[in-house]
Amino acid sequence: MSNVTKTRLLLAAPTSLMGSSLRTYLATVSEIELVGSVTMLENIVCNLQACQAHVLLLDAGMFSGSLRFFMESFLSEVNLALPCVKSIVLVDSLAQQRAVLRAKNTQVLLKGELGDRLREAILSNLTHSVAR
Repeated sequence: MSNVTKTRLLLAAPTSLMGSSLRTYLATVSEIELVGSVTMLENIVCNLQACQAHVLLLDAGMFSGSLRFFMESFLSEVNLALPCVKSIVLVDSLAQQRAVLRAKNTQVLLKGELGDRLREAILSNLTHSVAR
């Protein structure tokens, strides 16, 4: 058996069917280690640092109502603080997708079109040699 480094992922999703489904799905992918799950956006950078995540998987449902206008600035803040962390945002609409696409080091997927695309997005273009 080889020593394969798993991709360390922090999930940020509301307590909903989608969040539960994501946690269940992530537990089935052997290359992914779910190192944390948060339901609030406060201190997300500290959480990412503490669990040494490679990937932030963010459900855009965290930005309900007026918070959706802060999604791009939130993602920019994460990227500025932790440029080695890849952000993947699951969106509900094309409007959310456009807002997310402006953020650097961020990939966006429409929730209705996930399938194997989520696994591929998490595992693609990652290097685990970054010193932490």
